[in-house]
Amino acid sequence: MDILKLIERVPDLFSETNGNIVQFVIYKYYRDLDGYKFPSKLSDEELKEIQRKVIEVAKELPMWENNFNIVETQQATTELTMILYERGILGSESLQRRNMALMFDESERHIIRVNERDHIKLIFRGAYSEMDEIGEESQIYVALLDRALNFAFKEGIGYLTSSPRYLGHALSISAMIHIPAIFLLGQIQNFSQILQRNLIVLSGLMDTTIQTYGAFVQIKITSFFDSFTETKTKMASTLEEIVELENQLRNLIYADRPVEVEDRIYKSLAILQSAKLLSLMETYEHLSNLRIGVDLGYIKDIHPGFFNEVFFRILPYHIKIYYGVPEDDLIKEAEMRALLIQELLDKYHYEG
Repeated sequence: MDILKLIERVPDLFSETNGNIVQFVIYKYYRDLDGYKFPSKLSDEELKEIQRKVIEVAKELPMWENNFNIVETQQATTELTMILYERGILGSESLQRRNMALMFDESERHIIRVNERDHIKLIFRGAYSEMDEIGEESQIYVALLDRALNFAFKEGIGYLTSSPRYLGHALSISAMIHIPAIFLLGQIQNFSQILQRNLIVLSGLMDTTIQTYGAFVQIKITSFFDSFTETKTKMASTLEEIVELENQLRNLIYADRPVEVEDRIYKSLAILQSAKLLSLMETYEHLSNLRIGVDLGYIKDIHPGFFNEVFFRILPYHIKIYYGVPEDDLIKEAEMRALLIQELLDKYHYEG
């Protein structure tokens, strides 16, 4: 696997993020094979047996279109492992797991983690407009795997998982959203109330511990004993409310506070264009301001594709590996991040 090409690649899940408040959605299923203990209790040989069994069956699924990668974490370099982690292909729990394997396609839409916390974690990612389509697709592939592998299930309890919070349908649905107007106008309480109504919580950015960098927020709902349809309906309803609130506030900003917001936008643009050092947090803050500037039409000469490409590439290991920055050299990392931002601004600049 060419790690530099992976770093430069824009995942398909960003295909329709331009101008959208909801960046993308993610479905995750947690499953264990009947007749086996959970991964933490298995021997190396048993873990390898499950890995072989799952990959052999999963290879035949038509969702890959004969185009997939297999990575065994014990054999992967630290550099590859950290890039996969920052892209959300590998989870934080995977970093410490033995005999753990990954399957994923080049679009980064379909991911299978084997022997993470459970024997299988199935992940389906895509654009907000595809939410129903992805959900239906995920149900089909989970059923196909269940037929071939026989998932552990008990009537009255549901799918047996290593974490009690996933009992029942063992499903979670996440969405990445960009809500700068809610932050700018201090409407966090209204936003929180929308989440609380459906027991939706903040989750880390791409499975990491990051939560609210630059008004980019990931929210998550766990099915508990709700059905797939009930869980999806709750998430869809919540996203509709958030989009409506954010759009109302953006209209208010545009009508009542144009100078204040315009000042924030152009200050962020100036910093991104000329900074010599940029930390990750301040970069996301300025990118958030710049994005709302493009969305609201204040800035017309930056192609929206800029935001798709920059999203992952500014992350620490993406910077370190691409530019050969030493592990503990935070100043050099910040310098290269600033340089990358300026190169991409030049690349995506056009006369609108």
